[in-house]
Amino acid sequence: MLRVAIDARPLAHPHTGIGRYLSQLLKHLHAEGDLRLFLYGARPDQVPIQGPVVRSLPLPYPRALSHLAGQIYFPVWAARDRIDVFWSPRHHLPLLTNKPCILTVHDTVAFDAPQTLPLGNRLLEWALMRPSINKARRIVAVSNYTKGRIEALCSGSASRLSTSYEASFLTPAASSPRRGDFILFVGTLQPRKNLSTLLRAYQAFAAHYPNPKPLVIAGAPTRGYDLVNLVNSLEIAERVRFVRPDDTALAELYDNCDFVVLPSIDEGFGLPIVEAMAYDKPVIAANAGALPEIGGGAGLYFDPDQPTELARLMQSLSDDPELYLRLSRQARMESRRFSWQTAAAQLTDLFKQCTAVSAAGTEPR
Repeated sequence: MLRVAIDARPLAHPHTGIGRYLSQLLKHLHAEGDLRLFLYGARPDQVPIQGPVVRSLPLPYPRALSHLAGQIYFPVWAARDRIDVFWSPRHHLPLLTNKPCILTVHDTVAFDAPQTLPLGNRLLEWALMRPSINKARRIVAVSNYTKGRIEALCSGSASRLSTSYEASFLTPAASSPRRGDFILFVGTLQPRKNLSTLLRAYQAFAAHYPNPKPLVIAGAPTRGYDLVNLVNSLEIAERVRFVRPDDTALAELYDNCDFVVLPSIDEGFGLPIVEAMAYDKPVIAANAGALPEIGGGAGLYFDPDQPTELARLMQSLSDDPELYLRLSRQARMESRRFSWQTAAAQLTDLFKQCTAVSAAGTEPR
């Protein structure tokens, strides 16, 4: 039985992308049955499965100190627990461990669009991401786009890279394509999500209709990124609603929306696209990052700097029932490409590859 240590700190943020990613993979890794899991940095009440050994950091450190504490404690715990392989789902590894390591990279935004990240996040990525990529024996990219960006960022990484898609954590009941009552955006409210373009596009879109469908923006706000003033200046406050849904409410939003818009200027994956497709909902997305790769034939794509282009696509999808039906049916087909069971099986194979390499005494890192 392989002994696998995991940086489980993202479980403290269960509604963020990496938190959801880790939670879903833990459930499927647990079902594999031949892994002994050790979760480092989490609290027992945050763990979504029974059975793993949970080692919590001894104090409720502020976020910055938590990263330092992980660098100190995780190598010690890994040695004490006789770990076979260490997996981090969040870009950073404990750099002092001598255990074989696997790293998941979700995006390279800190290097490609650093101005869209808060300063603290940017500095952390700059300090730890490249060394972690260089240290990892295997690297998981969540899209082919991200895989290519890692190769460009760190020469010599290509032979250690593989792509493994995320999937929807929501499980809708079987349904047929149907129109909804509002337009939906899902994601953390931060500059990279390009919500100013969405709001300006929505203003132009709404002007074409006497009673336009409202826009629902679902996600947690980011400090210092205020959209209320822009909404008021565009005179669309009566048509725009901000919500912070739990999982049940988010499922209802997807089920009842008309279509989903994702205008991000950079995404390493684009989980809301996969979630929308699970509900047979068409997507309008920026032709940036991994979004066209993930949306495939279920999406319409636009230049993220062109709100008028986005407004035109929103109007086309609203007014053309044949286009809507075609994209809805395509969404169902595209959604079959994404499976947590497949992702967990791919990750388990990488665990075994790492330990096989260690046993053979080759490929030191």
